Amino acid sequence: MTTLSPENSLSARQSASFILVKRKPPIDKTEWDGFFDENGHLAKSRDFICVNILERGLHPTVRTEAWKFLTGYYSWQSSQDERLTVDSTRRKNYEALCQMYQKIQPLLENLHRNFIETRNSITYDIKKLYDKDPLGNVLLDKKRLEKILLLSYVCNTQAEYQQGFHEMVMIFQLMVEHDHETFWLFQFFLQKTEHSCVINIGVGKNLDMLNTLINFLDPMFAEHLKGKGAGAVPSLFPWFCLCFQRAFKTFDDVWRLWEVLLTGKPCRNFQVLVAYSMLQMVRQQVLQESMTGDDILLACNNLIDLDADELISAACIVYAELIQKDDDLTTSGLPRCDAAVNLAGENILNPLRRWNAAFQKEVLSSRLETTQTLARAIAKAPQPPQAWVLVTGVAYYQPSLTAEYDEDSPGGDFDFFSNLVTKWEAAARLPGDSTRQVVVRSGVVLGRGGGAIGHMLLPFRLGLGGPIGSGHQFFPWIHIRDLAGILAHALETSHVQGILNGVAPASSTTNAEFARALGTALGRPAFIPLPSAVVQAVFGRERAVMLLEGQKVVPRRTLAAGYQYSFPELGAALKEVIA
Repeated sequence: MTTLSPENSLSARQSASFILVKRKPPIDKTEWDGFFDENGHLAKSRDFICVNILERGLHPTVRTEAWKFLTGYYSWQSSQDERLTVDSTRRKNYEALCQMYQKIQPLLENLHRNFIETRNSITYDIKKLYDKDPLGNVLLDKKRLEKILLLSYVCNTQAEYQQGFHEMVMIFQLMVEHDHETFWLFQFFLQKTEHSCVINIGVGKNLDMLNTLINFLDPMFAEHLKGKGAGAVPSLFPWFCLCFQRAFKTFDDVWRLWEVLLTGKPCRNFQVLVAYSMLQMVRQQVLQESMTGDDILLACNNLIDLDADELISAACIVYAELIQKDDDLTTSGLPRCDAAVNLAGENILNPLRRWNAAFQKEVLSSRLETTQTLARAIAKAPQPPQAWVLVTGVAYYQPSLTAEYDEDSPGGDFDFFSNLVTKWEAAARLPGDSTRQVVVRSGVVLGRGGGAIGHMLLPFRLGLGGPIGSGHQFFPWIHIRDLAGILAHALETSHVQGILNGVAPASSTTNAEFARALGTALGRPAFIPLPSAVVQAVFGRERAVMLLEGQKVVPRRTLAAGYQYSFPELGAALKEVIA
């Protein structure tokens, strides 16, 4: 399950009702400057600023600086001097990346077939852009735009280039002065919105959530859409992969919606409520006419003079309705269903999110709040589900170079991540035994189009891959098909309950052995290590432990429960993933 729960219930409920009053003027330069103290630290809380941005928006004079906070380019806790240092560092890092790109470009052209195809696609897309307005004023530098897009593709293997990205980068280029600002803002924006605009990571999930939301709030419309065929809702994927960029006539409207999405207010996954609201705007037309999925998309795109504030207000009304239904869920219990599965959780190893108190709060709330809400709803259900499955992680077990852990081994009390798993699993516990309860502690999931492998493929394809840190740490892994298989087995097998380790039987794999196996699968050497200091610099010392240390975990109870692995060996798993 993916959560729509708020970061802060009170502020979210308040902001959901902002559409009932006339919108106040946007935050201007004078007011924005007043948010800072004499040292340039923000004197107002992040939550206060984000709610105000949702309710009022940003004046163009403050948009660039505000977006640097919203995307994570700047830390919310930084001083003016620290931000000057960050700008200088980002410029130097961008220049270093450009130099690296120049050096490896011949390798990319010879070894990476997708690189040439992507470069051709970028060149073709950019040619279609207007470089001057009707008065002859230059709008953008196409060569600079192409350079940023190619560098972005090389550096961010999670987000493969897709048609429309050139327009997204252009929007950032028009907002800021320097190329390094454009590049980093786009990278941070992709990371912030990967749950939405990255095809292999979030678009499918968003479409599933949209479908679920339509069924939940408008069953009659849902039935009508089903009659249009299985592709009716999936055909709306351009909304998510381009963050509704093409739904508006002006850049100001695009910026307005994007800055709201970046605030995380009034809830995570607000983009799903935006999509639902757009569908509702053409609901009567869809019901009255014979429309395919593509026709529905076209009808939404043809909404005359769609206003961002109008759309945000409509989505906030939907959120208020969901809040009421959430209260009903907690009071009346979960509607009748056979089983409930919770997969929610903020990505802990997001390299573009600083490991600070705010991000730690997101990591905790995205897991605990959803799990607690579902557990309470199950406990109060008149007819509770037969099974309740939660997926957590092997971070429960303490890293060691010698110990071996099975499902009965102790843990859960030695650092932030083990305590997180302990609280997470405790939040899922139900009173009584009317519902089977299963917890799957997952290892590193290997699958196509994202996740751990998505980050590794490009350097390994170029022969630049290798172990992380010493490489001696254990690397508990599982193929995504087996993780799904364990979940299905837990749901369908009545005697399965309690803790299951979601790792492959080949549990003695070290990080160095994994690196060699991936290199072998790609036909490339894999001996260049990633130093511990670099990992700690990127992720922070506390979070880097998840990469630099590991656990030897065995799925003893999973095997005893009768699950048959499709990919018990690493070589076969990697071969399938990179095929």
